[in-house]
Amino acid sequence: MGLAQELGGRIRQLRVDRGWTQGQLADRADLDPKYVGAIERAEKNTTIAIIERLIAAFGVTARDFFDFKVRRVPARADADEAAIHQLLKGTDKQSRQAAIKIVRTVLSVVRVKRT
Repeated sequence: MGLAQELGGRIRQLRVDRGWTQGQLADRADLDPKYVGAIERAEKNTTIAIIERLIAAFGVTARDFFDFKVRRVPARADADEAAIHQLLKGTDKQSRQAAIKIVRTVLSVVRVKRT
């Protein structure tokens, strides 16, 4: 199996494990659904920029994305945590602290509305 087939299979695996359609992945990565399908079938080559968008959409690290031996991906909560980590990566301490404060505020409002 070539690299394009392995990459396409990995993208399909990550997508299916999340219960997403090709259209849902395409929306999250700002891609055309037909293009997502073509990548999964190894009919189209892709770019690093597109791969970065897919990694962000899945909320995984590049290492996890390219781990072709993995058959299951982290639970949704783990993927959400990875997505948050990816968003904060490379930001300064003050920005991270501000983001944490915002998240805490949002969570406290959500908890109040649930009760």
